[in-house]
Amino acid sequence: MQEQKKELVSRKKRSIVFTIIWLVGFSLVNYPIGAWAGQKIYPFVLGMPFSLFYFWSAYSLLIAIGIIMAWKLWRD
Repeated sequence: MQEQKKELVSRKKRSIVFTIIWLVGFSLVNYPIGAWAGQKIYPFVLGMPFSLFYFWSAYSLLIAIGIIMAWKLWRD
């Protein structure tokens, strides 16, 4: 019984941590952080304007967090 309860608490803590990480990643592409960072054109990063690189990397991070979150939390 205690082992089952311990697993439930551990899973709940993981869900809270992953949710917070996902919200931080989501905030990178939304107002005010996304609007502030997305307006910069210079400098060029990897041959792209900074705004394009910023949104490409932020959405890629958001997708990766979502995939890892689904894999780690809901695989049981």
